[in-house]
Amino acid sequence: MQDIITAISLIMVLGVASQWVAWRLKIPAIVLMFFVGLFIGPISGFFEPTVVFDEFFKPFISIAIAIILFEGGLSLKIQELKETKRAVRRMIVGAPLSWFLTALAAHYIGGLSWPVSILIGGILVVTGPTVIMPLLKQARLNTRVGSVLKWEGIVNDPIGALFAVLAYEYFTLFREAGSVAGNLSLFFGNTLIVLFASYGLARAVGWLFTKGFVPDFLKVPVILTSVIASYVMANHLQHEAGLVAVTVLGVALGNMRLASIEEIRRFKEVVTLILVSSVFILLSATLQTHQLSVLDFSGVMFVVALLVVVRPLMVMTVTAGTELTWQEKVLVSWIAPRGVVCVAVAGIFAPDMMAYGYEDANKLIPLCFGVVFVTVVLHGFSIRYLGRKLELVAKKENGIMLIGASPMAFDLAEVIQSREIPVIVADNNWHKLKPIRVANIPTFYGEVLSDEAEHRLEFNQFSYLLALTDSVAYNSLVCSRYVHEFGRDHIAQLARRKDEDDDPNAYTNTLRGKTLVGEEMAFDKFSRKHAQGWRFVSSRLTETYTYKNYMEQKGENCIPIMAITESGKIIFNTKDSEYTPGRGDVLIAFMKIEQEVQVPKEVYK
Repeated sequence: MQDIITAISLIMVLGVASQWVAWRLKIPAIVLMFFVGLFIGPISGFFEPTVVFDEFFKPFISIAIAIILFEGGLSLKIQELKETKRAVRRMIVGAPLSWFLTALAAHYIGGLSWPVSILIGGILVVTGPTVIMPLLKQARLNTRVGSVLKWEGIVNDPIGALFAVLAYEYFTLFREAGSVAGNLSLFFGNTLIVLFASYGLARAVGWLFTKGFVPDFLKVPVILTSVIASYVMANHLQHEAGLVAVTVLGVALGNMRLASIEEIRRFKEVVTLILVSSVFILLSATLQTHQLSVLDFSGVMFVVALLVVVRPLMVMTVTAGTELTWQEKVLVSWIAPRGVVCVAVAGIFAPDMMAYGYEDANKLIPLCFGVVFVTVVLHGFSIRYLGRKLELVAKKENGIMLIGASPMAFDLAEVIQSREIPVIVADNNWHKLKPIRVANIPTFYGEVLSDEAEHRLEFNQFSYLLALTDSVAYNSLVCSRYVHEFGRDHIAQLARRKDEDDDPNAYTNTLRGKTLVGEEMAFDKFSRKHAQGWRFVSSRLTETYTYKNYMEQKGENCIPIMAITESGKIIFNTKDSEYTPGRGDVLIAFMKIEQEVQVPKEVYK
């Protein structure tokens, strides 16, 4: 048991470390985890997961995959289908075509027998959400193409697993049990029961939550228990139908607008991050050197055919006549990374297929790992480049959302826009937004705390948020809502009217953004100074005109607000930050215009 505890801690440390290093280096984390797993497993021989975990290995992988798929389903929003309904529906309906084409390629190019070809065809329908979600976040694609890839990745996971189950049972269990037609009917009947039962469970859980029968501190445990229970019961009814059950459960719960769904979603994201890292390292570590050696030229050509023939042919066929542009079709045709579920399903069926006499089933795991590795590397490193070339990526990522339409916010938005930084002013008052709209500054009319804002706002362009309303409570709510979207260092809000540190009723730091400038500059003080002629001004700092020179010349009638670095990063001047803009940075300050000191012309370039 001590060995298992040590192994679990080692895998978790390596998984989180891989995620952090990948984040720092801006590379797909799954690539790093693959190499980590190979190193501690087959290369060094230091760690053998199947030996250490023994009979607990498969159950752990299965439960982890169930939670990962549930979290993916939880993130799917039905409203996202407004613009991509036909394309998403066809991509999902096109899964059998992908199965058929992949099976053909596996047999005629990969040299596999028909049973194993049909099985791997079903397995490779899966386009892993564990990979596609981080890639979409990294690439910042437009909403439409991102929605298609996300829905396909999450919904096709259980579909691909079911295809693999169907192929496996047809070539093994069905033939032993008698009537193939009868067994097929039973298979599809059980799958339908799982679908309706999972949806019913989701509605029941939602009803218990909304009626107050479950206290807040028990909601996450109830959800987690429901996920595992539905997965296990569905698997008892139909082999591997648990993947369908947890996906349906996640999609249904995620679209019920439960008051506590955001807290549940954040908890699941953290758990899923650890599980994805652990599962992929474990599966990579199970590879044996002799398994890798079975990959010959035909196997390599099969992987190539999968990328350049099967995927493009399937996508172009099923998306013909949809709302997708040719650029979006090209991107979707190329991007189809496989992930943890693909490898896990292959690991479940390969030993059993070999036991039934299909000797070439020994190629299943190395082929699936090969596909995962190649697609993750190629798609991970090319999605952003291809998206830019096809003009499907936001041209700027360092945009700022200003919350609250006021003369002060209008003035700041104009200055930010003049520096070619994307900016949008959001408010739920149409009349306050009118002068900003007239000035051709992008606006958002509506409640930024609503679910609708999540679908109408193009977040890909924005990485920073500044809450500038006259309500400290509202500013704090907005910051706490979007802190997970932008990051705590990228959001700020105006100060309270008195020192927070001595006020027992003040909002805690975890419920608000960083304080812009300092405690002395609340909304009323900013507005009063603005009415007295203070304005926002931008200036570029140089070697000869430094931040120190700037502040010495401006004196007390100048308040630095933010700096835009040469790389496009924005640094807010907040209460607790070390704020020292450097050479080449653009400084945006709030100053008294009539006392502005003239500076060299190149400063304003």
